[in-house]
Amino acid sequence: IITNILSKYGYPEMLKFDFLNILFNFSYRSLLSDFGGKIGLSIFSIFLLFIGIYILWQQNKYKYFLVYIGIFIMAILAIYFDFILFYLSIVIALIGSFGLIKIIERKWESDFIKTLSIFIIISGLVFSGLSFINELSSSEPTNIQLQALNFLKTKSSLGDTIFGYYKHGTLFNFIDRKNLMDSNIFYSNNPVKRFNDFQEIMNSNNPDYVISLLDNYSIDYIWIDQDLAEKYYDNQQIKFLFQLKYDKRFEQILRLKNFENGKLTEVDIWRYKKT
Repeated sequence: IITNILSKYGYPEMLKFDFLNILFNFSYRSLLSDFGGKIGLSIFSIFLLFIGIYILWQQNKYKYFLVYIGIFIMAILAIYFDFILFYLSIVIALIGSFGLIKIIERKWESDFIKTLSIFIIISGLVFSGLSFINELSSSEPTNIQLQALNFLKTKSSLGDTIFGYYKHGTLFNFIDRKNLMDSNIFYSNNPVKRFNDFQEIMNSNNPDYVISLLDNYSIDYIWIDQDLAEKYYDNQQIKFLFQLKYDKRFEQILRLKNFENGKLTEVDIWRYKKT
């Protein structure tokens, strides 16, 4: 599958922006559900994987060497291709279960230590799954965002492009609308330029320059949410937010505000009235 993707589409564009943050977010965070990965592996399952590999290595050092290399390669590729985690989890389950069986069969000097160790491992696997379910229940889209999306779907048309925080770009795909960019940056069209232009729009004090960028990407609607307002403006009405409010080329068509999961959630939608 990976070979077919690379042969058909080539390598994704090298990302030159915010490199440390990208590396951080697309490293252990994307692989481990315990650290917020939307789809990921449990730390305890990886712990059992290492035990299984260690036991296999002790029994026959090089017999499964290609398996070890394969797991390493899959782990690296899973950073960029989420679907590989599904296949990787199967391999981890097989080798990890082998490790757990060997722990149970092993002769322990103390039955209490053996029982306690097995209990901790199994409890870790269970609680890791429960914490992931809890994280998933409080993840986006929130009720406010869903209301805003439904409203935007009725007001906009197929083919319209929505400008918003790139981490929420996939929400617009959910209602069959285009976005400037989203978090799925690999193999997207000119991700570096789009990210730089996104920053220009958010930080420029030149209204006409902002308009030229919006026109360049055929932006029809602007989605301003709490995350974007806090990150770029500390909730102050400056720069692009100021322009949205006072430039007659923009019309606010929706404002939703509510507390959800102990956090303020706010969504403002503006229509860009192109000249």
